[in-house]
Amino acid sequence: AAFFAGTPNGDAAGPDRNSVDPVRRIVMRGDQHIRLSMHEFRTLLALMERQGRVVPRSHLEDLIYGGSTTIESNTIAVYVHQLRRKLGDSLIATVHGYGYRLGPER
Repeated sequence: AAFFAGTPNGDAAGPDRNSVDPVRRIVMRGDQHIRLSMHEFRTLLALMERQGRVVPRSHLEDLIYGGSTTIESNTIAVYVHQLRRKLGDSLIATVHGYGYRLGPER
């Protein structure tokens, strides 16, 4: 399982700690199983791969849809909103005009 930011102070322990098992496609917040859609899960994994760095919205679109589909302009924002709602508001930062960052900036 991979661990990522969860508590406001960045503490890896505690009831709000988030973890992901990418093989079994399981996301946990503390001891609670969090259900994510396929696209929410792909978005989360893409952000985790570059944790602490800004991921351009266009890159997320390519990773999630493979560049083969035209999507609505706010689709990625909707997935990010759902992830924030399910995993914590402070988890993903918006970098206006560019993309999103998981966790504190590196």
